[in-house]
Amino acid sequence: MTEAKDIKVLNLFIFLLCLTSVNRTLSPFGIDLRIIVVLLGVFIIAYSLKKYGLNTVLSNISSKRFIILYLFSIISSLWIFINFDKVNVRGLSSLVVLHISILISAVVINIQRDKIKFEKVYRFLTISMMILFFSMIFVYMTKNIKLIGDHRFLGYVTDNNFIGTNIRVGGYAQDPNQASIWIVMFIIITFFYINNIFLKSFLISLSVLMYLLAASKTVLLGSIVTLFISVIFAKLIKSKKYNLLYFLKIIGIYVAPIILILIITIDFNYLPFSNLDTMRTRYIMWDEAVKLFKTSPIFGVGLSGFRNNYGIKMSWYVQSHSTIFQLVSEVGIAGLLLYLSLISENLNNRSNTVRTLTIMMYITSITLETMYLPILLFIEMVKVSLDKKAEGINKSSLVIVTKNENDYIRFYSSSHKKREYENTFLISLYEFENISEDVVIKKLLDRESNKFLGYFLSRIRLNKIMMSINFSTEIDNVINISFTTQLLAFGSYLNNEAIYGILDIDYLANSKKQFWRKLNLLLLKYSRKVLVIDKDESSLLKLGVNPKNLIEL
Repeated sequence: MTEAKDIKVLNLFIFLLCLTSVNRTLSPFGIDLRIIVVLLGVFIIAYSLKKYGLNTVLSNISSKRFIILYLFSIISSLWIFINFDKVNVRGLSSLVVLHISILISAVVINIQRDKIKFEKVYRFLTISMMILFFSMIFVYMTKNIKLIGDHRFLGYVTDNNFIGTNIRVGGYAQDPNQASIWIVMFIIITFFYINNIFLKSFLISLSVLMYLLAASKTVLLGSIVTLFISVIFAKLIKSKKYNLLYFLKIIGIYVAPIILILIITIDFNYLPFSNLDTMRTRYIMWDEAVKLFKTSPIFGVGLSGFRNNYGIKMSWYVQSHSTIFQLVSEVGIAGLLLYLSLISENLNNRSNTVRTLTIMMYITSITLETMYLPILLFIEMVKVSLDKKAEGINKSSLVIVTKNENDYIRFYSSSHKKREYENTFLISLYEFENISEDVVIKKLLDRESNKFLGYFLSRIRLNKIMMSINFSTEIDNVINISFTTQLLAFGSYLNNEAIYGILDIDYLANSKKQFWRKLNLLLLKYSRKVLVIDKDESSLLKLGVNPKNLIEL
């Protein structure tokens, strides 16, 4: 396929992914659009493997924690047969298929990350939300709107909404709680992304109307808490109180779930809101989840374990109404830590949109199940698609690989370019012995030192790199050491974004030292961009590099 056709197929995939994520029961003429999403995803992955090769495809995957989490959940389905004498195979198979489809979509998003534009993602999300809006209005007016060519009904529950009538509407989202989550997520993205005041006001007002019909009290409370936490985050970042910020992150992400699990062992009558039927039902389900967790605390009882145990006892219940309790019961401490590490990674993202979406999702996940929904997947797509135009920031680290420290000084003295990068990392190979190790470490740890264990992890990784370099002018001695690979891996570790290299192309092209040539080619292969010092087109041609692909310093 041509590049243009590649983009069209990818855009179709993203559109259908957004559409089916928001409107999960939308089945025009009885066609389940989610099947088309999976088939398109498999095609894109197969085509990418054929075109680029396995190594290139794997090197472009940054959402490793997300993928490992869902892989682990799928694998956990194997040991459910050990923990239960009777297994609901139909329920298990449907969840395995669901997790596989989310996993396939995550792989596509990662290997096509350079082609995914946030503008497209937002446009497709807006179309999906408009379809959800009209479906909610139809359900509110008729309570009996069938899907086109299907025999299922649109979702609603008989309960008070926020405009005084006795119906909570979910529309094509089916569940009013799930509709509420997508509505709030759309409001958050619109608030940060849309600059036009009229358009922003219109879309947010429309979303508020939708929310009044869906009327999820849980999501409303979560939204209020999200607003409060986001304001605190913004103030701490503005005042540069990073230590306090990361301390609060540790408490909120890793300590709060432990406290929640311990609290649920208390008699229900002493718990808040225990007199409410909905909360009392949740407390009972969470208690059952804790009992399952105690039988297999490390790896859980397996995917669909809660449904298999509690569903048999209580007929239709298929999940515990809490992501935390669902995870600890089915995939144990191992799965919960994977999930929490993913939350932590997202909260360290420089994008206000990604951070706020993650906070909202995490808060609401305490009393709602989100692992079975593509909400985390959508946040991953937003994360990889945001560029500097979306929010006025460049999320990339600058990794300077050069033979001379002056190259770094020359670049960094340009203040307008300095502001483009959140983190600058200097590796000067040829005169490394003249650069203070502490200075380099400090540059690396400016941001990392504020993370939980980040200082220690960064220093360990940096030391591994430094020990791999022979600190002498005889740089050829390191030709057999995979220094470049470690350097690139460390650059990715900094913030999972693009790696930039500064290369003296003329020197490298004419150098007879094989190591420098190898280093150059690797950087050209793995870097998103290469900044060129003293660009010489004849030198570039010797290396087989198109000058148009490079940016002159």
